[in-house]
Amino acid sequence: RMNGRNVLHTMGFDAFGLPAEQYAVRTGQHPRKTTEENINRYLQQIRRLGLGHDERRRISTTDLSYYRWTQWIFLQIFNSWYDTEQDKARPISELEAEYAQGKRSTPDGRGWCELTRVEQRRIIDEHRLVYLAETPVNWCPGLGTVLANEEVTADGRSERGNFPVFRKNLRQWMMRITAYSDRLLDDLDLLEWPEKVKTMQRNWIGRSSGAHIRFPVGDEAIEVFTTRPDTIFGATYMVLAPEHDL
Repeated sequence: RMNGRNVLHTMGFDAFGLPAEQYAVRTGQHPRKTTEENINRYLQQIRRLGLGHDERRRISTTDLSYYRWTQWIFLQIFNSWYDTEQDKARPISELEAEYAQGKRSTPDGRGWCELTRVEQRRIIDEHRLVYLAETPVNWCPGLGTVLANEEVTADGRSERGNFPVFRKNLRQWMMRITAYSDRLLDDLDLLEWPEKVKTMQRNWIGRSSGAHIRFPVGDEAIEVFTTRPDTIFGATYMVLAPEHDL
């Protein structure tokens, strides 16, 4: 900046979450009032410290002008499916048109017009990039919300409020990231990002090459994935997660 260059050094405030919510429950004060007062106080302090930041680019996740776009993005993803042949996301309406025109077969072979609207919706929902699924979560009745593993103490209580936490299955929104994970990895090469950041992204996505192997157990079969199928002959036992269907 002292050399006359423009430097992006801004401030962002992310106030959605348990702390703001629980303070509102405890005090009866609307979280917007609390949040805005805290932001103004914080800005006052950093100005007194003489910290230079670009207030023109300041954002707050609680501003309607900000989160209207996160909601808009969610709707775009919800109304999209990933076409592996074209290697890109397409509008869900185009997928529905392919079924209606007979270009794509239904799972049981019936014509699209023979299905009820509910059956059609189920087929389409199987392709959406965001979908509802029942998954095991940390449920805290005292807080009325799901908690991340990091928010649960070793003795099974919430860090905030010290309420009991239970493991249970709940329907929640999921993202079908695996549908386009290869595209995410390949497109990293097109970004002018620091190499260490791109390496972190590659490791987070974690592409693995291997084989799916099915082990028969009575009338059922357990399918596993391994990156080393050559070692499978040395397997002596198998462990299933508590939430596994079997």
